[in-house]
Amino acid sequence: MKKYYLGISLIIFCIAGFYVYSTYNKPHKNLLNQKAEFVVKPDEWILEFDTDEVKALNKYLNKIVELEAEIIDIQTIENKTLWTLKTGSEMVNIQCEMDPRFVKEALKYGKKGAQVRVQGLCSGKLMDIVLNQVVCLNK
Repeated sequence: MKKYYLGISLIIFCIAGFYVYSTYNKPHKNLLNQKAEFVVKPDEWILEFDTDEVKALNKYLNKIVELEAEIIDIQTIENKTLWTLKTGSEMVNIQCEMDPRFVKEALKYGKKGAQVRVQGLCSGKLMDIVLNQVVCLNK
C-alpha cells in the first residue's frame, strides 16, 4: 500500500514540476506582432499618472502601450539597452527596457534626439514610467 501511495505521489510531483518548469521558461510575447491596447501621448500619459496613479496603474499595468517621443538618453547596463524618452514634464520621463531580440534593429533608428515610435508592456511608475520588452516601430 505504501508503494502505491509513493508511486502516486511521485507522479503528481513530476507533473507539478513539469508545470512549474514550463511556466517559468515560457518565452516572452513578441510585441512586434502584437497590436497595442493603448496609444498614448507622453505628456497626457504622465498627467494621467499624476492625477490618479492607482487608477492609471489599474488601466495600464501589464498592457501593451504604444507612444511616440524623443529619445533623450541611451544606456547599456548589464546587457540591457535602456532608452529614456522625453515627456512634457521635466521631473518624469519614460524608461524603456528594449527587447533584446530586437535591439540591433532598434538601434538603427534610436539615436539621441531622434523621434521614435515604440510599444512595450507597462510595468508601472516609480520616478519614471517604466516600459519593458519595448520594440521600435519605426520603419
